[in-house]
Amino acid sequence: MDLTDIDASAWAELEMAAADPQSGFRYLNLCSVDAETRPQARMVVLRGADKSARRLEFHTDTLSPKWRELFANPHVTVLSFSAESRLQLRLQGKVELHGPGSGAADAAWDKLPARTRMTYTGGPPGEERVFETIDTAEPADEAEAKARFGVLIFRAWTLDWFQLRQQDNQRALFCYDEAGALSDCRWVNP
Repeated sequence: MDLTDIDASAWAELEMAAADPQSGFRYLNLCSVDAETRPQARMVVLRGADKSARRLEFHTDTLSPKWRELFANPHVTVLSFSAESRLQLRLQGKVELHGPGSGAADAAWDKLPARTRMTYTGGPPGEERVFETIDTAEPADEAEAKARFGVLIFRAWTLDWFQLRQQDNQRALFCYDEAGALSDCRWVNP
């Protein structure tokens, strides 16, 4: 197997996953560090991928602890595993935060279906919630939701590709330069 073909295939999988909710790589683990330097991991939905720039796009609520963590320390690991292909992709890099009213957030918001937009209403993520009956609940406010909507643009510096097999697991490491071009690749011990 040619390493450049493996790299291209991994990024093609990510690009397809951004458009296909059934893809094994649609939901990824975003790992950051909180203010007490404790590791934090959560599942995020892959909303966009660009293999030429080595970028991934995620959406988030700017009132979430995740937003504060990433503002303080934008260095993250993104981890995904497809059970079907038995392939793990572990990417390391940095996120850019695009808050409410930014061009990136507005463009992403405009593409979201109404039901997804409403997931950004309610209290801040992680705070205690009081459930109301349907009769007393106030309708969700889309303007409130948009005012909390943020976009995370992750740029990969490295990709650790790991293929599980019944015998002879395979692993390769890929490094990218500032422009996203492949600068180094090599086989490593699994």
